[in-house]
Amino acid sequence: MRTPQDGVADDEVIGTMKVSAAVALAVPGTPAARYKMRVEHVETADNARCRLQWRLGTAGFANIAQANQFTHTQAATYANTTTTATITLTGHGLINGDSVTLAFTSGIHFTPTSSSGTFTVANATANTFEVPVVATATSSGSCFLEGRTASTSTGAYNKTYAGTTFSGPPLRIGVDGAVTAQNNGIWNTGTPDVNLINPDTFSVRWIGQVQPQFTEEYTIAVIADDGCTLRLNGQVQPLK
Repeated sequence: MRTPQDGVADDEVIGTMKVSAAVALAVPGTPAARYKMRVEHVETADNARCRLQWRLGTAGFANIAQANQFTHTQAATYANTTTTATITLTGHGLINGDSVTLAFTSGIHFTPTSSSGTFTVANATANTFEVPVVATATSSGSCFLEGRTASTSTGAYNKTYAGTTFSGPPLRIGVDGAVTAQNNGIWNTGTPDVNLINPDTFSVRWIGQVQPQFTEEYTIAVIADDGCTLRLNGQVQPLK
């Protein structure tokens, strides 16, 4: 028996494999033409597992490689006063008046109250810009800029929620090498992060872009316990 970390769907106990019909994918000519991917997983009881895999032709299923997934995000840092957060990201390309969506992942803007949201850019320079915030003290931390379709950051962007409805501020935000998050998506009676998320009642969403290596028909599978949904370019993929 191989270990969960090998990324291969072999004789491990990994939950129910829900398989799509063959999907014709083409190698995109530009970053904007990559396939938008979203996987949503809900855990309600007992063991928890979730993996996204694919196969080319009749080959075996394997995790989609990190090099074939792009996050739609850019990692940045911030420092704030009580009224303004200064975001630092080299060559961000934003100008005053632009709209930007930020997900704060550490510091007082992440917990206990999330300040994540959509802001209007002010005082932009080549490598920094400012957004309005409300804070009780100065702080610094990390964040992601979301919706950056030309991002070169590889992997799958992950948000994990304490309940089963994808509501409220996520308690875990980050980039995973694949749609697995810790121990290759086999959490058993645990969670993607046992320090942050309680077992049995959580939900996980991965989003990003998929770039196939070849123009060919692929079959996509989500191996999950409990429920899951897969979308490509906004369309729900029937899984059987």
